[in-house]
Amino acid sequence: MNKSSGKIYIIDGNAYIHRAYHALPKNLTTTSGLPVNAVFGFIRMIFKILKTYKPEYLCICLDSDKPTFRHKIFKEYKATRKELEEDIKVQFPLVYEFVKNSGFPYIVIDGYEADDLISFIVRKFKKDYDIVIISGDKDILQLVDGKNVVVYNEHKNIFYDENEVIKKYQVPPELLVDYFSLIGDKTDNIVGVDGIGPKTASLLINKYGDLEKIFINIDKLEPKLKQKLTEKREQLYRNKELLKLTSSIEELENIQVENFKISNIKIDRIKEFILKYEMRSLLEELKKIKLFIENSNYSLFQFSKQNESSLKEKKAICVNDEKKFTGLIKDIENSKIINFSFIYTKKNIIGLILKVDLFYYYIPFIKQKNLKGETIDPLSEKCFFQIVDFLFFETNKLKISFNIKAQLKLLNVSLKKLDNNIFDILLLSYLLNPDRKYKTLQEIVDYFLTSKPVAEFMLPDNIDVFSFPQDTFADRFIDSLDVLNLLFERLKEKLTEYDLYKVYENIDLPLNIPLIKMEKNGILLDKVYTEKFKSEIEEKIKETKSRIYELAGLEFNINSPKQLAFVLFEKLRLPPIKRKKTGYSTDEEVLRKLSNVHPIISSILQYRELEKLKNTYINPFIQHINPSTQRIHTVFNITGTATGRLSSEEPNMQNLPIKTELGRKIRQMFVAQENFMFVSLDYSQIELRILAHFSKDKNLITAFFENKDIHKSTACEIFGFEEKNIDENLRRIAKVINFGIIYGITPQGLGNELNIPSQIAEDYIKKYFEKYVQVKQWITDTINSVKHYGYVKTLFGRIRFIPEINSPNRQLAAFGERLAINTPIQGTAADIIKLAMIKIDDVIQERKLEDKVKMLLQIHDELLFEIHERYLDEVVPIIKNIMENIVKLEVPLVVDVTISKRWGQDN
Repeated sequence: MNKSSGKIYIIDGNAYIHRAYHALPKNLTTTSGLPVNAVFGFIRMIFKILKTYKPEYLCICLDSDKPTFRHKIFKEYKATRKELEEDIKVQFPLVYEFVKNSGFPYIVIDGYEADDLISFIVRKFKKDYDIVIISGDKDILQLVDGKNVVVYNEHKNIFYDENEVIKKYQVPPELLVDYFSLIGDKTDNIVGVDGIGPKTASLLINKYGDLEKIFINIDKLEPKLKQKLTEKREQLYRNKELLKLTSSIEELENIQVENFKISNIKIDRIKEFILKYEMRSLLEELKKIKLFIENSNYSLFQFSKQNESSLKEKKAICVNDEKKFTGLIKDIENSKIINFSFIYTKKNIIGLILKVDLFYYYIPFIKQKNLKGETIDPLSEKCFFQIVDFLFFETNKLKISFNIKAQLKLLNVSLKKLDNNIFDILLLSYLLNPDRKYKTLQEIVDYFLTSKPVAEFMLPDNIDVFSFPQDTFADRFIDSLDVLNLLFERLKEKLTEYDLYKVYENIDLPLNIPLIKMEKNGILLDKVYTEKFKSEIEEKIKETKSRIYELAGLEFNINSPKQLAFVLFEKLRLPPIKRKKTGYSTDEEVLRKLSNVHPIISSILQYRELEKLKNTYINPFIQHINPSTQRIHTVFNITGTATGRLSSEEPNMQNLPIKTELGRKIRQMFVAQENFMFVSLDYSQIELRILAHFSKDKNLITAFFENKDIHKSTACEIFGFEEKNIDENLRRIAKVINFGIIYGITPQGLGNELNIPSQIAEDYIKKYFEKYVQVKQWITDTINSVKHYGYVKTLFGRIRFIPEINSPNRQLAAFGERLAINTPIQGTAADIIKLAMIKIDDVIQERKLEDKVKMLLQIHDELLFEIHERYLDEVVPIIKNIMENIVKLEVPLVVDVTISKRWGQDN
């Protein structure tokens, strides 16, 4: 994108109304019960665009509610789309009210969809302006061109240029219409050609071109494919007509770019709207928008276009020889504060940018060119290791960075104890606001500061750094370095106020080291076993489908809730349990309640389990095998959950099924390497033990000290039986109650879980609290405390703000109460295992056993190790001892140990 005349931002309004509705909680309502989640999300997205990109020209395009020209071509256009839920229907007029009164440029024309309006604007202005379309709709991607039109998917944070489109669909943007004509588009009820999927469609298009050229070459195709295409010729041309966005709209012929100028935003009218619909949390954002409008003097930094004014003001000194490097080290030794970050892609380190007191430095670690076009070699490995030690492990100076785990993971250096004076803005932000799940520096800047665009230190994988002169490359990150200081100043006062530094220093900062090692260790997937298991699952799916069809008396799409509801409640006449606005529900809760009514139900539940095993676990695991190591290397996120629990992705290894026999086989796909064994150490009932600690309940504490079966003990109280008369079913019910209490379960929730009337469930809960009186008191005290202070704490001081607890909406307030009960228990359990991981890693390192003892995974209350057979007797008792004694509670912590060659399998 390189036009000098400016940049137009076009927002696909309807796409973002839908996006906001599905992304935000449905219980976001006014005090009168009017749903406003879609409106709230839509406005917040508009504000984000303004803050982040500071557009000079902007237009919001919206659908009209009248039929379009496409309905005249094809009456069934979009006929298969589900009817909109009432909660989103009522919000469209509110969004239109906001847009009309706010002063933002917008377009709505009867008979046209927002896509067509966007298409017209693009075709009219792209010769003279760069254009950014903000949309998550795939149809819009046909407008991308290689010069100056991109589509930004705000939800995925992806800019779709020509290369990104080709990467996703294997065809260029201008041929996407032909591509979707061939494969169809279910959302718009556009039917493609049977047997032609994405692969065949892209092969045809890349070989011959558009539909017209494919039919010119029809005789060159193999007979079956030729016949299929010939039979569907008329339909395919109609598909193309439906899919192609219009370039001619008479009502817009005289529109000028000045119509899109951001010059008339009505802050007072926006404020009135926000107050009218009780979205007060947006008022703070509105203040920032007002500042932007009043001080609109900078543009978004992008790699394709430098912010010249910024570059003239500040320059980074390029350190590309050992003499300059020696000088830099002296400056660091004499400094008081250092801001730094490595500049990197997902796979490679590119360089290091530092601010040492008032000066900026850049150290390249790959070959780059200077302004004269000369190739400059990077500094030596010796310098590299020296500066890494200075920054992460040795100096006692105040250092500020962002996402040090991502940096350290790529550095490939010997990992030691991190210097406590290094402050990671990502972790500090998370400690103050764990519900937000920040991932980028920009997100944190937007939330904590009067926002300005900043460059991310992590670059896209496909960026060609060699094409940027190293003399100016680092200057792009100077503002990002400066903002680290501003953020630290903003955060440290609150961190002190809530006494959170100790959580950072004792848990979140040192945890980076074991997590990096775990990610690098990975876990070995037995490919032969996995492929065999996959074939077994596929065969079972086939058999189960046949059984379902036989029991139903017809073939249908089992994955379609609508078709399944028809079969169950109309054809087979089963009693409907729950009705939604879109029809009868077929969710798991409904099916469980019908499990004894008809044999088809158990087959449907089995089918769903098999499909989930295949598509959620087996296929993703196979796709994530690293070809170099033959292992899966998941990524652990410290900032991934609001309670303090770790999360994992690429792939998710923390949500593996264990309730069914087939589910347990998922773990058995993983095998220890030769001469090693898996060792699983799992905290036994840790959350109930933490509940005993917090509540000081005498009966609960006694039960644990006497090593009683806590679930049987609870069952005795609830059912009035002696322990010898408690069977597995009664124990199971008691177990559900015990853990349900931790999660603030309601009588209705417990009734649904146990498939019993709410009245009986309420009686069970009453009897529980008669036995564990101090648990009830702790719950009451905790809820009252959160109502007063607004937040709850874990045993180690981690906090979570729960504003919902004081909501006038009873549903939302009840949700807040459940969070208040669960968070300190779940969060404390998470912190205990984190502390154990840190201590275990220290011991492994002290004993120089890193080649023999590898920590692989953390799955909630379980740690999985791969340990050399010779060291099992020595190491396992040490690890178990650390886990059981990492903290002293009112009751003992107990760890169960399992040793096996294959994970999850009895040895």
